[in-house]
Amino acid sequence: ESKVDKVIPDADESGPFPTGESLLVLVDACFRWPAVEILSSTTATTIINRLENIFSQFGYPEEMVSDNGPQFTSHEFKSFLHSCGIKHRLITPYWPAANATVERFNKTLGKAVKAAHAEGRNWKQELPKFLMMYRATSRISTGISPAELFFGRRNKTKLPHIRVDQPSPTLEAACEHDHNHKQRTKEYADKTQHAISSTIKEGDVVLLKELKKNKLSSSYDPQPYTIIKKKGPSVFLKRGDEPCIMRNVSFVRKLQTPNEKRSDQKCCTSRTGEQHQTKPTERRPVRGHKLPARLKDFVLD
Repeated sequence: ESKVDKVIPDADESGPFPTGESLLVLVDACFRWPAVEILSSTTATTIINRLENIFSQFGYPEEMVSDNGPQFTSHEFKSFLHSCGIKHRLITPYWPAANATVERFNKTLGKAVKAAHAEGRNWKQELPKFLMMYRATSRISTGISPAELFFGRRNKTKLPHIRVDQPSPTLEAACEHDHNHKQRTKEYADKTQHAISSTIKEGDVVLLKELKKNKLSSSYDPQPYTIIKKKGPSVFLKRGDEPCIMRNVSFVRKLQTPNEKRSDQKCCTSRTGEQHQTKPTERRPVRGHKLPARLKDFVLD
């Protein structure tokens, strides 16, 4: 089995810090991807809970390397790793070089925490920023950033760079499949809900649907809004000096102005007149009358 196929994180516990917390640090031995969790307690139960959080994001590793701390050698911790199918390897006592990957990262992490503390910044708030930059920075050992190794793409950060990423065939196929699935779902929903295209446009005066407070309350706000912008299925509404709000187009109903109502009435009257002029007068059919043969020799009034 190649090393690339094996996910082997080095685990360590760093701290405590002046605020009393410690850090659980995991670094992937191949990808150099770091994961850090803040601990208020260093018991085996606490560490197991944090490991479950990390594993839920990245899956179970093949093997885990750690020092000989009591939390890592406890029966509870060993049982947890065994239930997850993770092989546990302990380093030689008093020989931190055996866990060099995570020890090097701990030095860099410690410098970042000290710098934040010296500048009066909250190190807990600065920790995610440090991790983002570290994961996006190329490593000398691999020649590429941990994020690019882990995800197959370069993470976007505040640092300027020339984007030369080429999407992988797998990613392109997944995006196309996702687009087709969303399109089929939309067509099915439109068909079952008998959806029709909205004729609402910018400048229209509309009524906004509001939550009914009771059975007698109106479904729409009687005070109209004006549509100042339409973007996809969303519309931006303005009323007087009130702040602009955004709603889905299905929440509004066009309000006809008096001129539009008169125009519609004229159109209806015109169409009705045309129908009366062109429609022929209906008459009931007339039945033919014929005398019976026995009365042919008689003159009847």
